[in-house]
Amino acid sequence: MFTNYIPDKLSFTFYRDEEIVKMSVMEITQPLSLDTFGHPFPEGLSDPRMGPHNTESLCKTCNLSYLSCPGHFGYINLAKPVFNPLLFTTMYSLLRSACYKCGFIKLSNNDRLIAYCKLNLLKRGRSVDNLEYLDRVTDENNLCKLIADIMVDSSESEQVSSNFNHQELSNLVLKTALLKGKCPRCKHKNQKITFNKNLKISYTDEAEKFKQKVFDIEDIIEIIRKVFSNEKDLIESIFSTTDYKMFFIYNISVPPVKFRPSNYFNGRTYENPQNIHYIRIIKLNYELKSNQDYWAELQAAILVYFDSSKSPYSRSESAAGHKQILEKKEGLFRRNIMGKRVNFAARSVISPDPNLDTREMGIPKIFAEKLTFPEKVNSNNYDRLRKAVISGKDYPGANAIQFGNKLQSLEHIGYEKRVALANQLLNGDKQVWRHLETGDVVLVNRQPTLHKQSIMGHKVKVLEGEKTLRMHYVNCKPYNADFDGDEMNVHFPQSHVARAEAEYLSMNDNMYLVPTNGEPIRGLTQDHIVGASIMTLKNSFFTREEYVDLLVAGLPDRKLILDDPCITKPIELYSGKQIVTSVLRNLDIHITIDKKGKISKYTWLDHKEEGINSFIDGEMISGILDKNVLGPTQFSLIHACGQIYGYEITNDLLTYFGKIVNRYLFIFGFTVRIDDLLLDSYADSVRDQIISEGNEAAKQKQKEYIEENFDYYINTTKTAQLDSIIREEMNKVTTRVVDACVPEGQLKKFPENNMGLIIITGAKGSMVNLSQISGSLGQQELEGKRVSHMVSGKTLPCFKKFETSPSAGGYVFQRFLTGVNPPEYFFHCMAGREGLIDTAVKTSRSGYLQRCLVKHLEGLKVEYDMSVRMGNKIIQYVYGEDGLDCTKSSFLNEVEFYKKNIGNVKMINGFNKFYDSLSSRSMINQVFSDKIKDQEETIKNLCHHNYVNSLVDPGEAVGIIAGQSVGEPSTQMTLNTFHLAGVGAKNVTLGIPRLREIVMVASKKILTPLLIVPLKKDIPQEVLDGFQKISLSECISDISVSEELLMKEGVFMKEIKIRVSIYRHEKFAVPMLDTLFLVELGKKIRKLSKMSGGINILEVSTKETSIKDEEADSDQDESSSKEEEIEIEDSVKPDEQDKIEEEDILDDELANNTEVNENVEDQEQEEESFKTSNFKKISSKTYLFTAYYPSDFNLMLLPVIESILPKIIVREHRNINKATISDKNIVLEGSDFFGLIHLIKTDQEMVDPLEYFNLYESSSNDIYSIYNTFGIEAAREAIINEIITVFDVYGIEIDIRHLMLIADYMTRTGEYTAFNRMGLGPCESPIQKMSFESCFVNIKKSSEFHMSDNLENPSASLTVGAPVKVGTTVFDVLYDMNAYTV
Repeated sequence: MFTNYIPDKLSFTFYRDEEIVKMSVMEITQPLSLDTFGHPFPEGLSDPRMGPHNTESLCKTCNLSYLSCPGHFGYINLAKPVFNPLLFTTMYSLLRSACYKCGFIKLSNNDRLIAYCKLNLLKRGRSVDNLEYLDRVTDENNLCKLIADIMVDSSESEQVSSNFNHQELSNLVLKTALLKGKCPRCKHKNQKITFNKNLKISYTDEAEKFKQKVFDIEDIIEIIRKVFSNEKDLIESIFSTTDYKMFFIYNISVPPVKFRPSNYFNGRTYENPQNIHYIRIIKLNYELKSNQDYWAELQAAILVYFDSSKSPYSRSESAAGHKQILEKKEGLFRRNIMGKRVNFAARSVISPDPNLDTREMGIPKIFAEKLTFPEKVNSNNYDRLRKAVISGKDYPGANAIQFGNKLQSLEHIGYEKRVALANQLLNGDKQVWRHLETGDVVLVNRQPTLHKQSIMGHKVKVLEGEKTLRMHYVNCKPYNADFDGDEMNVHFPQSHVARAEAEYLSMNDNMYLVPTNGEPIRGLTQDHIVGASIMTLKNSFFTREEYVDLLVAGLPDRKLILDDPCITKPIELYSGKQIVTSVLRNLDIHITIDKKGKISKYTWLDHKEEGINSFIDGEMISGILDKNVLGPTQFSLIHACGQIYGYEITNDLLTYFGKIVNRYLFIFGFTVRIDDLLLDSYADSVRDQIISEGNEAAKQKQKEYIEENFDYYINTTKTAQLDSIIREEMNKVTTRVVDACVPEGQLKKFPENNMGLIIITGAKGSMVNLSQISGSLGQQELEGKRVSHMVSGKTLPCFKKFETSPSAGGYVFQRFLTGVNPPEYFFHCMAGREGLIDTAVKTSRSGYLQRCLVKHLEGLKVEYDMSVRMGNKIIQYVYGEDGLDCTKSSFLNEVEFYKKNIGNVKMINGFNKFYDSLSSRSMINQVFSDKIKDQEETIKNLCHHNYVNSLVDPGEAVGIIAGQSVGEPSTQMTLNTFHLAGVGAKNVTLGIPRLREIVMVASKKILTPLLIVPLKKDIPQEVLDGFQKISLSECISDISVSEELLMKEGVFMKEIKIRVSIYRHEKFAVPMLDTLFLVELGKKIRKLSKMSGGINILEVSTKETSIKDEEADSDQDESSSKEEEIEIEDSVKPDEQDKIEEEDILDDELANNTEVNENVEDQEQEEESFKTSNFKKISSKTYLFTAYYPSDFNLMLLPVIESILPKIIVREHRNINKATISDKNIVLEGSDFFGLIHLIKTDQEMVDPLEYFNLYESSSNDIYSIYNTFGIEAAREAIINEIITVFDVYGIEIDIRHLMLIADYMTRTGEYTAFNRMGLGPCESPIQKMSFESCFVNIKKSSEFHMSDNLENPSASLTVGAPVKVGTTVFDVLYDMNAYTV
């Protein structure tokens, strides 16, 4: 008999050697599996004692078959112990921290005591932040007393261990010890040790002239043993064990044969890849017995056995190690432990079926015959189940009968036997596995499961003759499904508890509102909206037969209450609005609501009242059934009815109106004609005129800009600025074309224009679609910019170089109606292709973003005190600061709506007392309080009742919902950058890249930092220019390099002259040109000379130059020792070498700055004189530098100089690059808040910025800078505001409660932490870390420090198959079973 066991705790450790031997049935000594006949070798890797190797053999240990035998372990006994690769790094640190002579860790007694105290406190879940005073205690006895008192106090109530902080402190203790040169106890100094990639440790023998010797493993084992013996208390406080053998491997456990099955292909047997490791280890182990030199190879083989990425072997000789088997999406942990295969599920392509109810899912009969439900037999269902058993596999029937643990299949049993079994169903405790039937509840899922509505409950409707799942159009949006081949999954709950949860919690009746923002996600669309709109137009009338026909189509099989006709003479006619009224009255819905229609009241001309969809006491007075009434729109008729009458009514209304429209379209039809797209002659002429004028105006603007900025094509900033100007100009043209063409310029006007009707009723598309058909396509953009020039200066070969027309920049004047010309078609294809690529790229990135959010937030849930906690840690004291669930509080502030519908609301007693308790705890939403404070008592009570009902449910997994609410909308974001108005040519990072910066990376340096500061008064341009970051290239108008070969001091030299003309900011540019420019040029020349084979660079100091170079010394004595210098340089680490070079350059710079140039020309009195050491001023604003190089120097200097100049900054203001004015704000490109209070350096004076800046209302998009400047609370607000800003660009609204929860989680430790594996560090659940990323590393750490998991986290619960402790599992139901009677 099988029993369910749900563990309470999971601990990680290493098997001891005696445990490995004890749990094994044999020692493996043969590196063989099967012989040529397929028989296993004795004592080999497929020995029958470890389990049968195929279905035909039996286990020699338990004598069970292949399927029944659980498998038995074997082991390989190593001839010599090896290092445990999992713990080698820790063992190496411990070895370096220990004294080899006395066997103690190199710590003083006081340090040892403090470390012991802190480590034990962390293991007990206590904080160690307030123990700094212990470091100041010098007397050892006093310190012992203090620590003893602390330990006694902490033992009174232990908490969950702080694993992360414990690891950090353990590493710090070992690091502190290894940094000590001599042992504080015996003053002994250890030899220097190193290790190679095969984990072979070597030490330097000072007695034999620093010769490297291998550290024998037996000696290392003895040192570690002594440390564990001498430092027992400290070691146990670090590793929670005193077993030193965990650092070494003596025996290797070999899993049972059934977990290493042989592979069969084309009749041949192939070795399991895992056996490759064991065969190699057994062979090397055998060689090691006779030759100790094989130890290093055995160690390497065991390293590869754990991690094959370290393999020195060829690809054919290597197999996946334990790390590769466990990690990534295809690894054992995520694929087989976190994600499990399920039974009682079906999958097929989906097809639309508007004749189904919106809560129904059409299931093919072939699926219904396979999916079963184990229904317990009782007197109430006996007759039905008896018929099912007699029918057997013939639908509707049953597939099996269960009695206890025995299952009797009915598939191959004859009719008489089935009748006999059916008659005995009431005898004993039996269950019938009946077929899926119409009316059952199933869970339907479409992947990717991005949000709560991606898996919903549906009522089953079994369909004959179908092979696909059939679904109503209403459910497409929550599943994000279409019918172009999408597949969906159906899961059939297997217990009454699961069925109840599916029916009352997950049913799509309860999924009308989406948690992202509390707005409806389900509603009628497309043809249903168009048909309903036309049906309810003022001029739509129906005969009595048509009226009844439509009403019966929507409300079949029931007695109907009919309305009187609105027109009686000459014939009786009913309006479309009366059909709507009749539906509501037959459903006993008496709602009063006014909702602004989708169509503007001005479009209705003389019938402006139709712009408001008005319902009074269930009667439709004005308006039409457009998207704002029947679609997924907030405060629509469907939404309002759901709020008043319960959300089950939403499915009924959508179903009934959908079926009425189906019938209407079937009778009257609907089509789109070509004349719906045509413009009248006047609109066509206006369109042509606008295009002509816009084209000429744009050409003129571009021409004027090019004349003023002739070098724009080589200056990226100017190119971007021109791009911005032309885009802004052409956007005006596009707007004018659209206004002239649609909808006023169309040949057919509203409501006769069917294409326009589709758009303005909200059925499908937007005015952009219609304007591109009838107006013009507009600007085609690539990466948020116009089409850029190629190297040739053209955008396409058919245009002239640097052509100024908007068409050359990607603007398409033509329209789809009359066709586009080839260049425009090409531009349109370019933009379309970018969209396809962007969609493909963003899918994976947004998916990973959501996974990061959900994995971090999965443990957050609401407790009964309305707080949000993660385990024992409080994240929010009150969820969302008001405890409201956005899916319940949509109408909370709509007081007028409740006034009109007060007679339809049913209230329960006791809510006022609960509301008062919330009010006493200051948990009432302030906006709500202000709304109702002046209302009558009856209205107040109704609002209080609604408020209590709107509170979030205890146990709600608000963390996952918050992650989904940010992750799911992120898939809709396309652009990665967005042009910020007023920032010139600046594009700020947006979309997925910006969201990754904020939440996934928590970037310390973002790509486009901005400071926005309100201005007190107008700021002069010269002050604004003081913020401009200026590079040396922007100050130079001309630069030339000349070379001449000449004889100097008896040697042929190459004289190189660099002539520079400066046209602005000479005061700042000349000092940088004379110093930093030459330093950078020297570094670049040295680097390029080494890459080209080592040119002998020689520079001779003259009066014109004083540049020095250690490589350019012609002294023969020094050059003879050059090889020795190179060897020394090679031995220095790269970062140290860079430091040495920087120091040399600094020396050169100081030398250059201290030398005095004697040949300074006399300047005119009105000109300012700039002293230079290296450059010589030869005329006004022109400087010359002369240098001498060997005659074989052939480096092209001009490109090198051009690459250096932009990198040298001449002037900047506290890391601020640029300042621009936008409205009444100054926008600074940078994020240094302290730059706002520093004096601004202009060409004339120093200016105080506080004279112009309103500093206290400044803001920035750099969250890390805000955190460093203003603290963590300011950073929390910035996180919320920045996420809102990202989504606002795309018109996406996310409920503030989700963003507050995300911000609170990111700042929970007092620091700005990210949603990545580093941010998961403080998490107390090792299994949660393993299931996220770096599974192997986390298993290693957990075992090393002997951690445990209390299985409170959802990932941990799923891993061991336990119920997740959120939702309905946060409480237990106690019931007296003795009181139960049938």
